[in-house]
Amino acid sequence: VPEGASVFIDNRKRGVTPCIVPDLPAGVHEVRAEKDGFDPVTRKVEVAPGFKDEIRLVLLSSTGELELDVRPAGVRVALDGKQLGVTEEAGTSSSATKPIRVGGLAPGRHIVTVSHPRAHPESREVEVEIEKGKLTRPRVIDVWIANCEIKYTDGRVETGTLFEESSNSIYFGPEPGIKYEIKRSDLEYVKRLEAAPPAEKKEP
Repeated sequence: VPEGASVFIDNRKRGVTPCIVPDLPAGVHEVRAEKDGFDPVTRKVEVAPGFKDEIRLVLLSSTGELELDVRPAGVRVALDGKQLGVTEEAGTSSSATKPIRVGGLAPGRHIVTVSHPRAHPESREVEVEIEKGKLTRPRVIDVWIANCEIKYTDGRVETGTLFEESSNSIYFGPEPGIKYEIKRSDLEYVKRLEAAPPAEKKEP
């Protein structure tokens, strides 16, 4: 039994684990243990006069866990409308991020929302299924984010993804699935953008 479980004997609460119940009359008694996040367990035990006995009850988790791998860094992640935080670089590679883990989830369908002001689309939802007593690891959630701003010599400004660059040209994509070459001579500048989204404004 995990610590902190409520112990009932014959439907009367007698303590919290680990606990000792003294002066229990001899005979058959119903012992029940309960704790939030676990399935309750009940067992009938027979107490002999003048003897002490130890009872071990196994409580199984009634909830599940979720581990999310959302890329790249700087993406806001929410679960069922509740903010979990912003993805952070893992340091092992330029694209890897630290996993986000959540426990105590009710079994069934849950909605993960990923968002970034420069993402395309800016926000999207991913459905996950949680199983009781298990850790769910869905597929990696990749978010397309504009990582640079370019300005053409004619004054046009665009944001998008910078794939490659050399002294003569860059390979640029203004949205997912598009990639083309632009000559440096056609550009006034190429500016990289920070991955982290702006801080959310707090209401006074």
